[in-house]
This record gives sequence, C-alpha cells and structure tokens, in this order.
Amino acid sequence: MTESKNRSGAVKISQSDQPSTEEVSAVTEILNNNNLRYGYQWASLPLSVVLKDAQEKLVGGLIGSTNWGWLHVDLLSVEANLRGLGYGSKLLETAENIARERGCTFAYLDTFSFQAQAFYEKHGYEVWGSLEDFPPGASRIYLKKSLSIK
Repeated sequence: MTESKNRSGAVKISQSDQPSTEEVSAVTEILNNNNLRYGYQWASLPLSVVLKDAQEKLVGGLIGSTNWGWLHVDLLSVEANLRGLGYGSKLLETAENIARERGCTFAYLDTFSFQAQAFYEKHGYEVWGSLEDFPPGASRIYLKKSLSIK
C-alpha cells in the first residue's frame, strides 16, 4: 500500500487479485462521470446468446454487449465436439441481429492467432490491428464489421 497527499488530503493505493463489485462499480462511475464531461453517456447493455444440449447443459455461447452503436463480442466458444457444425455461426448471427435491433451499425471483437481469425473473416470481419507476441509466439487480432453487411 502506498500513501501520498494531494489537494484533498491523504490518499493511498491498494491492490487486489479479486476486485470487489463495489470497486468495479466505483471505478466505472468515476470513468462515466469523466465521459459525461465530453458528452458521452456509457449505456452498455449486456448480451448473452447460449447453446444448450437436450439436458439443458450449456455447451457454447456468446457473451458481449452493445453500446454507442457497436456490438462488442467478449467471448464466443462452442464445445469441441460441436465445432464445425454451424453453431458458432448461428450464435454470432443471432448476436448481430440483436445488435441491429438495438440500433447497432458496427461490431468489434478480438481473437488470438491460434483461435478463430478465419472464422470471423468468413463472417465479414476485417482485421484492423494486432498485438504481436501476445501471448508469446502468437498475436492478439482485432477485428471489426459493418452490421449493414450480412
């Protein structure tokens, strides 16, 4: 823990490997208040599209959000034995359709060079950047898509 003084008195820095809900909410509020100074209200809506088997076990899904006219895909995965059967495509298409209904005109996501870049490119996503050697020996790939393209 580090302590220092500023105009408002003593402040200290602490750390945690598990941020609490309260910490996340407080930092988000500080950021949102700053965004408002520039005329931007953060209004992210969560999005979940899941795939379940006959026993209602979750076997795949897409987790994301929509905000400021963009769909952000955080996570998309399908169990290995179900890959190549079109389920990932259906999850992505469903999320994109929901995003369009919410007024989104673009989508963005990231993947790794050893994961699903070709899958996303097949669905109209274009690479706009990469972070080399993350993880070591691979790259993190950033992609975007216009949702006016189906």
